[in-house]
Amino acid sequence: MRHTFDRRDGNLGARVSSMGGNAVSVWLMCLIIAAAFAGGALFLLLVDRIRDWIRSWVGRGQRPRPAPASSESPDDATRLIRLCDQVDKAFKTMSHEKAAEKQQEIEARIRRIGQTLYDRGGEALMLEICQRVASRSAHGRYLEGAWSGIGTWMG
Repeated sequence: MRHTFDRRDGNLGARVSSMGGNAVSVWLMCLIIAAAFAGGALFLLLVDRIRDWIRSWVGRGQRPRPAPASSESPDDATRLIRLCDQVDKAFKTMSHEKAAEKQQEIEARIRRIGQTLYDRGGEALMLEICQRVASRSAHGRYLEGAWSGIGTWMG
């Protein structure tokens, strides 16, 4: 291969004796175009990877979200609903005397939960949990009555 200066276009080009100058230029242009498209695809792939990496790191350096105003877990409402459901089930499946005994036992547990809530967050926390129970079941009024006398709570 010999390098020559092509006077027609003023560029330094490579000429191969078996091919004309135009044939090499065409092949060279095809190679450049193919590299550009392949590079473009590679560039887009790289951009996608960088975007995914950035998305995976968004929020990692931030502070954790503050806990809700109630420092109580959402399981308290669920636990109270289950206890109230047990009282309902007892009256449906047992004799009245046995169901009344079961109710006293369960109501003592409900009152202990209420007292714990009062100790942790006062009536505001009790009210919040009671509202959660009422919004998710028909036991809101029962819970209000069971908690009567805890703090200044009047059911």
